[in-house]
Amino acid sequence: MTENEFYGELGETFKKLREAKGWTLSQEARKISVPSALIGQFETNGKKISAYRLNQLLKLFGLSSIVDIAIPQTKKFSRRSDSQRASAAVSESR
Repeated sequence: MTENEFYGELGETFKKLREAKGWTLSQEARKISVPSALIGQFETNGKKISAYRLNQLLKLFGLSSIVDIAIPQTKKFSRRSDSQRASAAVSESR
């Protein structure tokens, strides 16, 4: 995946999050004190945004990292449960 593709997909994801909240571009932009054009360019064109702005957006939507976007909540596992699951699989195969 190229950097442009990454930001394109990330922008689309944030657009879906915004729409799920029922917010307009202007409302979202006001919440983090940026021009609505910046949000629009990010969402529709995948324009690269700074780490600071990305962090603002993550916090706005109650997310701690982009991993929260990439991995649905139902698919998240703690390391402990992953290792327990792996141990069980090994035990069953013996």
